[in-house]
Amino acid sequence: MVFRKRKHDRVESVNARIRSVRTDRKITLQKLSEMTGFSKGYLSRIERADAAPRLPTIQKIALALGVGMESILEGIQGERENTGAIDCVTHSGALAAREVSSESGYSFRSLVHHFRGKYMLPLFLKIRQGRTATFSHDSEEFLFVLRGCVKLSLKGEVRELEEGDSAYFDSRSIHRLENDNAADAEILNVIFDYKRF
Repeated sequence: MVFRKRKHDRVESVNARIRSVRTDRKITLQKLSEMTGFSKGYLSRIERADAAPRLPTIQKIALALGVGMESILEGIQGERENTGAIDCVTHSGALAAREVSSESGYSFRSLVHHFRGKYMLPLFLKIRQGRTATFSHDSEEFLFVLRGCVKLSLKGEVRELEEGDSAYFDSRSIHRLENDNAADAEILNVIFDYKRF
């Protein structure tokens, strides 16, 4: 599919997009709370916040809303032309994609923009100095360090990953990343979900 952004299209923040999809589907905060297990107050704060929630949170909300995670991450509704099952993102297109700042110590940019019904979600991550939040989600995950150095904490063990190193793990295990350096670490992150994004 080829997506062309039209002049009247708008790009919304992740938080505004969650609210927009929820209200378009006529789902109340109470109903979404029941569907996700998140409190109504927490969901309301997400919709009003400046920073995006953690990726596993976005994933759970998207699943409950019955949309792919890319619908929440991109928020671009353009003209669709079916040209086959491929989503090519050029270097300039990847650079032009919005980088979303998370509340959890990292920012991310989706590397797939319009492919629907996928099992994998490739992301470009920037890990700021410090620790990310702790994560556990029903997926498998691959990390490849493009620049910098990070520590991967997984099941109580810490592994140092330097430029060119990679890790593949079960994301249901509690994990987090840590960057001890002043410069951002850059990571290619691919999340595989048993359910489609």
